[in-house]
Amino acid sequence: MPKNGGTIDKMINKIIKAYPYPIDQIINDVIEYIVVYFDYNGKIIDYNQMFNEVFKVNDDGLETLNIKDLMSTKMKNGFNLAFDDSVKMKRLLVDLNEKYAKNSFNNSYDCYIYKTHDIYCLIGKKDLHDSDEIMNNMTLLTNRLSNLSRDLNKKNRALKEANKKIENLMRHDELTGLSNRRHFMEYIQSEIANAHRYKKPLALVMCDLDHFKAVNDTYGHGVGDLLLQAISMVLSNETRKGELAARIGGDEFAIVLTQTPLEKGKMFTERIRRSISEISLDEIISPITLSLGITELKPNESIDTFLKRADMAMYKAKKSGRNKVCTLD
Repeated sequence: MPKNGGTIDKMINKIIKAYPYPIDQIINDVIEYIVVYFDYNGKIIDYNQMFNEVFKVNDDGLETLNIKDLMSTKMKNGFNLAFDDSVKMKRLLVDLNEKYAKNSFNNSYDCYIYKTHDIYCLIGKKDLHDSDEIMNNMTLLTNRLSNLSRDLNKKNRALKEANKKIENLMRHDELTGLSNRRHFMEYIQSEIANAHRYKKPLALVMCDLDHFKAVNDTYGHGVGDLLLQAISMVLSNETRKGELAARIGGDEFAIVLTQTPLEKGKMFTERIRRSISEISLDEIISPITLSLGITELKPNESIDTFLKRADMAMYKAKKSGRNKVCTLD
């Protein structure tokens, strides 16, 4: 800790449980007072510049001393920190120990001790006749700490909300609202590990929109976007809790079906195909269809071969006439 007081990072963390804050900015208006922070046992934690000027210390600084060491023998014998926790301030007259006081005479200080959480703050002024003045300044210090705490809490809440929105953007496709490829890869890796570990079935569906390029060329990309959104809504509505639908490419989608064997997954995929074929958009005259491939995870299979086999099943559907569901064991 700097001998000139510096900042009290640890103190402020304990007082407001927030970010470090320069103590000099908080006690600006009470700079003529000695200010020292100490714990329940009296161990000095930090102090201001005026406190440093009042006491003479060795090279180790005041941090090795107890608050009682700085008081006269008569004073420290009667000094007790264990006062009622409900009392916020306690007034006392402190006579300094001549061993540490830089001035050898008139070392009586009118002081108040303020308790916040598990930390004590002693603030005092020599020959102070108007006790209201120190009380007012102490109240000012308390109010500033309280306001700082509220401001930081607001900023923390705003930061959490911002981080939540950023995380959501990083995990979801902006156009469709489905999970994006990044989130899909994280999710399927986790589900593959769970399926292998607990020996539970896991199915993967790959879907590709038929003739999507022709839709964009004929009706424009705006209509193409509307179509992608309509398909995404069907996929989102059909997937159950714990399953995942994702847009992993321009017009390519994937669905992870947890605890689902191949035959059951094939029935689900057929339902998806029928629902997509029933989509009707005023802007598109030609029928809307998907080619879908589904496969089931094999024991000890890697993610690469699992994805590749689902992809091959989808291309099998495309090559054999589109608008159908194909499987690969």
